[in-house]
Amino acid sequence: MQKKHWFAQKWVVGIPLLLAILCFFWYWQLRDPAKSFLSNHTTVSQDEGGRLLAFQGIGPEDSLGREVIPNPERGLRLEFAMDLQDLSPAFNDDGKISYKQNFRETLRQHAQTYGYKKDQLQLAQLFFYLDSALLDKPIPDGQLQNLAHILDEVEAANYKAIIRYAYQKQATPTSDCSPRNSISAMAPKVQVRHIEQHLAQLAPILKAKYAVIQAVQAGFVGGWGEWHNDFYGHPCSVDSVKMILQAVLDAVPPQRKVMVREPSLKRVGALLDNQRLGYHNDYFVLDNGKHKSSDYSKARRGFTRKSNRYFERKDFKQVQQEGYLVGVDGEMPYDGTGDEWNLVQVLPESYQFATRLREHGYTSFSIVHNYNTNINAWKNKTITAADLRMTKAPVTEGYFLDASGKEVPRSLYEYIRDHLGYRMQLEKASLPAMWRTSTAHQVSFTIKNFGFATPINPRGVYVVLIDAAGKVQGFKTRAELRDWHPVTSKRKAGHTVSTEITLPKDIAPGAYKIGLWLPDGAESLKYNPAYAIRLANKGVEWWTDPTGKYLVNVFSEVQVQ
Repeated sequence: MQKKHWFAQKWVVGIPLLLAILCFFWYWQLRDPAKSFLSNHTTVSQDEGGRLLAFQGIGPEDSLGREVIPNPERGLRLEFAMDLQDLSPAFNDDGKISYKQNFRETLRQHAQTYGYKKDQLQLAQLFFYLDSALLDKPIPDGQLQNLAHILDEVEAANYKAIIRYAYQKQATPTSDCSPRNSISAMAPKVQVRHIEQHLAQLAPILKAKYAVIQAVQAGFVGGWGEWHNDFYGHPCSVDSVKMILQAVLDAVPPQRKVMVREPSLKRVGALLDNQRLGYHNDYFVLDNGKHKSSDYSKARRGFTRKSNRYFERKDFKQVQQEGYLVGVDGEMPYDGTGDEWNLVQVLPESYQFATRLREHGYTSFSIVHNYNTNINAWKNKTITAADLRMTKAPVTEGYFLDASGKEVPRSLYEYIRDHLGYRMQLEKASLPAMWRTSTAHQVSFTIKNFGFATPINPRGVYVVLIDAAGKVQGFKTRAELRDWHPVTSKRKAGHTVSTEITLPKDIAPGAYKIGLWLPDGAESLKYNPAYAIRLANKGVEWWTDPTGKYLVNVFSEVQVQ
């Protein structure tokens, strides 16, 4: 009897202890689904017809919640300027450096300079300066080979490039439309025919290498290719603007956008292919400073107060209405003293930065310009869900919530880094409960884009099944990512894709992972996982296959009979 009493005591104590351990283990798994073997979704409903699954976005306390999600053709970017003649840095005085040797490693090293791991930045702007002494001559073959070489290195580093060509390395001390007899001798006498001739030579390389190009900026005209202070005043001539923009559009493959510096240039070329014309704002200052009219600001150039207001409505609202669809790249002026165009002060409140970038739909932004002053300041500034609600901006689901569901602030740096371009989150999915061969199955899923813009280049959407050996069965949908517009205060719904999948007769029965594959639209990069889009959901696995061809957003498992 005494022995039985001892066992009963142990049993009474042991059961609650065991339950406590199991509850703790269960909580630990749920708080970080990326480390869990448990389901990464919530099953809203389930019956014989199928399952309805709901998903959550990545929060700050989740695995990788504070890390950048490496996604192509968006985000913070690097910048390099080089002479096409020998690939030396365009503004390097000693001439001892060249980008010709191992430029892929140069890209990775520069990313680390700004605090990124070697594979976390994926975008760089490349300036190629053409020799103005060769205006009446063709570009030498060696220089064309240099261009192709650099773009090969960009691909080897798993980057994309924003390209600009220019002849003039600095602005002249004249206004945009000064008569030519007052122009400084520093400006090369670039005529429209020179640009057209050189573009005809560059076009084959742009066509062959378009896969690694995110966009091409119009360039060629004026200081740094920014379309101001050129010898002939081309930006002030309607005929010149139309001819040059048409030549650039003809040279750039139709799958890629062309960006212009000033919104007014797009209005001049109104009869051109306007859906391919985006913008690059090379003086982002949030309406601050002496030269704020060079921003897409609320104080534009003009000869009268009335014209100032008129041009503000035209330019500011034009980018606001279409920037998120056509692509907008941006940069602040450099910091430091000694140049009146530099930006030496820290710009105002966090939410104003976020508001302007969102309302103009910025796809990319330079991390190089003003890094020490403003971009570093972003890391110490905070932005909250309340700030966004105050400006009637959408709040990214899960982004500001800690593990207990409480709203917490994020740094402005994190927010801008994570929302430039697109940020895709899976909201829900509907799947059959059981899959059978030679049978049509209905699959639907809803994606929300919480980024500032749409993806600007073509890209397919696939539902895939993955067997235990890692073999992928892909089923292409009719969806096109460029239609997945950002969530706004007025456009809150996600983008639902429904597709019918018929399994092949020879598929083996068993358990399969199911996920979404969003590869690059170019065939040459389609099977490079570095160029596939990752979803921003907690617990969704970024699965890569053993052969290194796929990156799939795995969100559940299904059974095939």
